[in-house]
Amino acid sequence: MSKRYHVDSLPIILFGLSVGLIAASLVLFYRFGASGYFAIAGHPWHMFAPARSAASLPSSPLIEASESLAQSSLQPGQAQVFTIAARSNVTTKAEIKTWVTRPPNKEVWRSPDDQLTTFVAGKTVNSTYTYQVPANLPAGAYQVSFLITSANEQTDYVVKENNLEFNVQ
Repeated sequence: MSKRYHVDSLPIILFGLSVGLIAASLVLFYRFGASGYFAIAGHPWHMFAPARSAASLPSSPLIEASESLAQSSLQPGQAQVFTIAARSNVTTKAEIKTWVTRPPNKEVWRSPDDQLTTFVAGKTVNSTYTYQVPANLPAGAYQVSFLITSANEQTDYVVKENNLEFNVQ
């Protein structure tokens, strides 16, 4: 007569088998180290991923940027000038995009697209933009934002939204 297991004991059996497999793996690792072999897989067991040399790692730019406004307050018809000062740790090309918004996030001006900037490692690049305030622009607070993105626009290096504010009287 065969012994039958009750359905309720199946999770306990599966848990016991899992604990047994983990224990066996730990014994193999303890006894043979990182060069131990799994009998089933037939290849070395590596506990940690192999280290990559610094030369094989891709060099992704780290760009630091700050911004400044020429005026904190101006009249309609005047020009607002703002400067983005950015420095990269590697030589690369990137696109700087700037825009001006008024609450609630309504864009009133955007810099021309497709203007690539060349960054030389360790050198600061100053990009100056002029926003001619329209004569009919309503009075109020306006914010300047900018984005520094890769040449193919796949990676954003710096994003600063509504970081600068100026008032139109």
